[in-house]
Amino acid sequence: MILAIDFLYRQRNADYGTTLFLTEENIETICKVCLLEPSAFESVLEWVIGQFDYLVEGGGGGWGRGIILYQKPKLEDFLR
Repeated sequence: MILAIDFLYRQRNADYGTTLFLTEENIETICKVCLLEPSAFESVLEWVIGQFDYLVEGGGGGWGRGIILYQKPKLEDFLR
């Protein structure tokens, strides 16, 4: 999932450290990339946030719910 989130950051030309809003379109894209049932999205996101300290849930300041990815994932992150 974190690679799917990174994909969206790159696709949207968003800078790391900025909020990516969890719109229906973004959730759908993440689920498609991950081959994930939309009903499992919330529990998987919660687990991923717990695994990677550079991914946090961020408030949208009234614009909606979002997540913030602070850096590009590295291969070493998956070898723990």
